[in-house]
Amino acid sequence: MGKPKLIAVCSSGTSPDSLVEPVVGRADYFHLVDIQTDQRDILPNSFRDLQEGCGIHVAQALSAKHVDAILAGNCGPKAARALREAGIQVVYPFSGTVTEAVQAFIESLHEMNS
Repeated sequence: MGKPKLIAVCSSGTSPDSLVEPVVGRADYFHLVDIQTDQRDILPNSFRDLQEGCGIHVAQALSAKHVDAILAGNCGPKAARALREAGIQVVYPFSGTVTEAVQAFIESLHEMNS
């Protein structure tokens, strides 16, 4: 898998100061962040209240947006498999705010390349 360009951060709200959600499929929102240009978008999670299969639907929605990696507190096995099958790198555990998670992820990429 190549270097991620577009990442999704599972979030409880629409602000960059919103907290990272603990579970991918149950996140209220996904902050889509282009880590090369810092262009950002918010994607509401319309699947969060499904009784089952929300992670699989999230994987399909994020794949359609061409997301390369997802940051979350945790990821269930079905969602992780669906995300990986969609070509999306699953990266966890992350906590704190969306801004902190994005910064930590970018720093980890720089450390891997040095």
